[in-house]
Amino acid sequence: MPKFSRLLCFLLLLLLIFLIEVAVGGVDDGFVYSGFSSSSSNLVLDGAAYIGEDGILTLTNSTEYNAHGHCFLPQPVALFNSSSKERYIRTLFIFSITPGNLSSISGQGMDKTSSMLPPASPVATYDGVGLLLEVTLAPFPMDKPIAPLLRCYLNSSTATAIIRDHGYVYIGFSHQVHGWSLMMSGPAKPLDYQSIMAHVHRPRANQYRSLLRWLPATLSFLLLLIAGSVIWYKKWRKNRAQEEEDHRECEWEDGLGPRRFHYKDLRRATDGFSSHRLLGKGGFGRVYLGVLANEIFAVKMISSTDSDQGMAQFTAEVITLGRLRHRNLVRLLGYCRHKGQLLLVYDYMPNGSLDRFLHDDHHGPCKRTLNWPQRLHIIKCVAAGLLYLHDDWEQVIVHRDVKASNVLLDADMNGRLGDFGLARLHDHGADAHTTHVAGTRGYLAPELTRFGKATKATDVFAFGAFVLEVACGRRPMGHNARGELLVLVEWVRGAWAAGGGSVVDTMDPRLEEYSGE
Repeated sequence: MPKFSRLLCFLLLLLLIFLIEVAVGGVDDGFVYSGFSSSSSNLVLDGAAYIGEDGILTLTNSTEYNAHGHCFLPQPVALFNSSSKERYIRTLFIFSITPGNLSSISGQGMDKTSSMLPPASPVATYDGVGLLLEVTLAPFPMDKPIAPLLRCYLNSSTATAIIRDHGYVYIGFSHQVHGWSLMMSGPAKPLDYQSIMAHVHRPRANQYRSLLRWLPATLSFLLLLIAGSVIWYKKWRKNRAQEEEDHRECEWEDGLGPRRFHYKDLRRATDGFSSHRLLGKGGFGRVYLGVLANEIFAVKMISSTDSDQGMAQFTAEVITLGRLRHRNLVRLLGYCRHKGQLLLVYDYMPNGSLDRFLHDDHHGPCKRTLNWPQRLHIIKCVAAGLLYLHDDWEQVIVHRDVKASNVLLDADMNGRLGDFGLARLHDHGADAHTTHVAGTRGYLAPELTRFGKATKATDVFAFGAFVLEVACGRRPMGHNARGELLVLVEWVRGAWAAGGGSVVDTMDPRLEEYSGE
């Protein structure tokens, strides 16, 4: 006998003798199931057996360690009639084998296949008198074939002895069962193929419908999760990079005199750096009025298109001005670094910068004109501050940007030199290092533009140009009445060389009380 025939015979022996599945309780002659229902089927389930919503009875659960189950009638079925003679049995059922991890299952009655098999309709006929077993098999829903697939006599085998034991057996089979019809004395009743077809195709349709129902929500959730993760990661990387940069660049902050302000405090003190708190603006940034806990101060926000240059200016001011204490230098109270923004906090100078009093055209009309004693006092204040930088401090500090707009006036009209963004330090007795030319045109010494070396002498030249600016009330560079370029230093030198009192004519005409003596 071929291997497949022997296997099928063995399976159907199990079907008729001791296997595990479905029979309808309380019916002696037969029953018909065109699909199964947990509410209408009088079945006893154990193990992994269950009836799904698709109307299919499943006995092997491949997802739980290849577990299997059983399904029985509450009472066994009699295979003998009242005269103790064997009865004629005919059964028809439809089963299917679905792919799953069943390689380790044994004794389930059917070999696991690697792909989905279409449902099949075996018909088994057993003659209890002649001990003849016939089996036919056809794809669902084709009719029963005329020629049997298997025909064999059981004789006095062990299976027959088990069947005769007490005249009762439990009947069943394995894997997925779509429908079953059995009759003890006569042909098995036909199955409702239309109902079974609905059961066969429903799981895949339900699976697709369920997938389509949950797919949009699942994809949306995944997209949101991915987007959130990307945003969080970028923010984390940015914060981490900022922390590392702050750690590297703040090493020089150790031991500095000025304290570090919190950005939120400075923002609150300046009303969010609003325009009505703006005191002035220059080449290195804007200056705002800050009020915090009854303390008034000035906040300079350094602005530079070159981040390296802005950081260099910021560092120069903190390192130099932060350790300086002189009555004629603007006092640096503290600083703040926040996400690339650089801020410096100074003493507030109520009267602003000196150039507001000297040049009305730049900052609007100034109602107050400085007389000569006031101007001379301011010049002496700046000279004292410059002397402290050059000779009286522990190192030589070259300011490199002495001019009227960098001289601030306190409430008593004392002049204070500020804005150390271009300052450079070197030891006493050492030569200054050559650097790029920095400063303001009209204040630059000739040797600075030629050799690029800022020294105490170049600061003194700028101070001389500043003195002429205060005395003459003119900018270091401008235009005369004919529109020609006028350099203040050259213009005063020419007037002095001309003699005859011409140099006095260069005086600010607003100084009416000035006496040449």
